[in-house]
Amino acid sequence: MDYSRYQTGMNTSIQDIVVKTLPIELHALLKFAKIVQSGGEAKQLIAQARVSVNNALTTQKGKKIVEGDVVKIFDKTLIVKASNQ
Repeated sequence: MDYSRYQTGMNTSIQDIVVKTLPIELHALLKFAKIVQSGGEAKQLIAQARVSVNNALTTQKGKKIVEGDVVKIFDKTLIVKASNQ
């Protein structure tokens, strides 16, 4: 897989991701946040240990993500928030 479209420099972006239904599986969160184009791409990145949750690398595609979790992939940091609705 070609990861050249992802930046891997020092510039890190931090983004709050508001999710209506929690918990959400890690691969679904990456797709929901538009970090990846498909669930298959998300699963592959997770399997290659390119994603961390709360500063721990993970290979669990179905890892349950809850409010307050911090997900990092490449130069992006996602902070999971629950929707008020």
